[in-house]
Amino acid sequence: MILINNATTFVGRALVRRLAVNQREVRCLLRPSRRVQQLPTGLLFSTVSASMDDLPALRSAMQGVEAIVHLVGEFDLEQGGALHTHAEDTASLIEAARETGVSRFIYVSRLGADRASAYPLFHVLGEAEALVRESELDYTILQTAITYGPEDMFVNLLVMLAKAIPYVLPIPDPGLVR
Repeated sequence: MILINNATTFVGRALVRRLAVNQREVRCLLRPSRRVQQLPTGLLFSTVSASMDDLPALRSAMQGVEAIVHLVGEFDLEQGGALHTHAEDTASLIEAARETGVSRFIYVSRLGADRASAYPLFHVLGEAEALVRESELDYTILQTAITYGPEDMFVNLLVMLAKAIPYVLPIPDPGLVR
């Protein structure tokens, strides 16, 4: 079984769909939230709810799990948002994985992640990557660029802005001018 943390993100939903379609056993780790948790429909997978600071609940969520995919969430850079706890959340997942014998930890980070970065997002992601490297787990770290597609927040927001106020965003030239 594969446990996916942050399965409600754009990449998470795509990963759940791909694994479920390929008949892999998938469990989505959801955090308790008042927000609607958007997951793919019409596919076979299970969900479990656990707070990242609740180690017994995390250990329970990891029963029977062979691999964890820890995706970078959609961060709120304001104080109180998920960014300031991301490294702690990663440490909790690593600890629970070690205690339950999870054999593989896959961390999907971002290009530019670096503990020495002055940019808060990259600094925190660098901290989380260091925790994964120091964990003694069998791990893979993937650093992605901007991911976009039909359900992503970034490009769809730009499209919405371009439609609402078309003269504010520059539209690239088709390259026919000499």
